[in-house]
Amino acid sequence: MSGWNYNSFYKNLSTLIKKFSAYNIPVELGNLRKLESAIYSQINYNGKFNIDAKEIIININHCISGTTPIAIKDFIIHFDHYILIDSTRDYYKKDLIEKYAFDIQIVGYDEDAKEYNYAWHLDKNITSADPKYTHPYYHFQGGGQKLEGMETGEILLIDFPRIPHPPMDLFLGLHFIINNFISSKDVPKKLDLLNDHDYQSIIIDSQKLMWDIYFKSFEVDCRHDDFNFKNVFPLYIH
Repeated sequence: MSGWNYNSFYKNLSTLIKKFSAYNIPVELGNLRKLESAIYSQINYNGKFNIDAKEIIININHCISGTTPIAIKDFIIHFDHYILIDSTRDYYKKDLIEKYAFDIQIVGYDEDAKEYNYAWHLDKNITSADPKYTHPYYHFQGGGQKLEGMETGEILLIDFPRIPHPPMDLFLGLHFIINNFISSKDVPKKLDLLNDHDYQSIIIDSQKLMWDIYFKSFEVDCRHDDFNFKNVFPLYIH
């Protein structure tokens, strides 16, 4: 699709960085600016589109509802995202995403600076043998490699279930984190950001690229090879 190009991505990323700064959103801008520079150097590149966003940091200095232990009041969210697009594929028949990674690691600290960890990742299913468990084509899953080797105390950690969810790019990922982890009570300008016309335009652009064809899979006459009921929501019986 023509929408996958470095020029549009660069413009949206540059605007997003300015909006985060203007509204005091607690996202560290250093690595976003490094990504901005890297994308600028590729604006005229006509090969495969790929984005490698590493170690985007979100600092949250307030309680997050539902957190256990309740003494945790400071959080650092580490967000990593990689996407490789093959725009030569038929958008209406094949998933354009060739490679994909989307990881959120949440590190919390109590008043004694003791560290607690949890993680989520949004995965693309790699088709192989019949899966042992339900395996939606794209799915959110708790735990994973980010938690391997860590002490769990009395907490029971299970990788399942895999929760169906459409794929997200960098912008939708940050939008997801801001909406789910940053409190508008403690960061009141969050609502100003979410209502900002330029910010909404960035999110709408990404929704069109990432979600429009995904949600068409729920239409009766869908003929997509990858986005279809069987893959997107395997619990559905038809």
